[in-house]
Amino acid sequence: MPKTHPAKPRHSPKRWTLVAIMVVLLLLGASLWHLYYRGSSPTSAAHLARKYPIKGLDVSKHTSKVNWAMLGEEGYSFVFVKATEGTAYHDPKYDQHVKEARRAGFVSGAYHFFRFRTDGIVQAKLFVAEYQKYPHELPPVIDFETSGNRYYKGTRAQALARLKDCIAYIRRQTNRRPILYADYGTYKHYIGDTDLAVDYWIASTGFEPSIERMLIWQYAINQDHDHAKGLLDYNAVVVSSERWQQVLR
Repeated sequence: MPKTHPAKPRHSPKRWTLVAIMVVLLLLGASLWHLYYRGSSPTSAAHLARKYPIKGLDVSKHTSKVNWAMLGEEGYSFVFVKATEGTAYHDPKYDQHVKEARRAGFVSGAYHFFRFRTDGIVQAKLFVAEYQKYPHELPPVIDFETSGNRYYKGTRAQALARLKDCIAYIRRQTNRRPILYADYGTYKHYIGDTDLAVDYWIASTGFEPSIERMLIWQYAINQDHDHAKGLLDYNAVVVSSERWQQVLR
């Protein structure tokens, strides 16, 4: 009797259709997330930002080496440097970036990456100690965003309460009105119409946000540049030069 071989199992066309649909939905979801939280195209945003003459950068340890003189010649005039994060982290490039940028004539500032789950005053104390090491012209900045806080399990109200404590402490210690950085999606979801005693720096790489008390628009994120080793973020001042001078110390 001739041997028979079991027929190879065939994958149902329906199964492959379901897999394809799931892949499409995942890609669509990722695209929508990016559009909502960051915007769409850095190229389109850069085009829109051309109308604003005052431009600046922000950097951290992820930008290891910068030719500040050449960037200054390209028209960038201010920089925010990451100083601290949470309750204990110090950015290892903070001092180097601040000193080199100021030596090249940049107006400087510093920012703290806020952790939703930890005490706001403890975070503020860590940041203020670093901020006050230099005569920064720019106000202190709190970086408040869901990216980097994805595992936060608390409530919106708890995060905002800690943020308010942080803002109040920084304002008392520095006698300056802080700036709150947030991407557009975080602003809409967490801040909205909450009355915070801050001005705003909003990230959106596809459109220019229209937000009350917005000073700065981050229109391009994580971009390569010939005069930097690592990635740079690009920002435009959206208020008048007179108002900007009032912001500077």
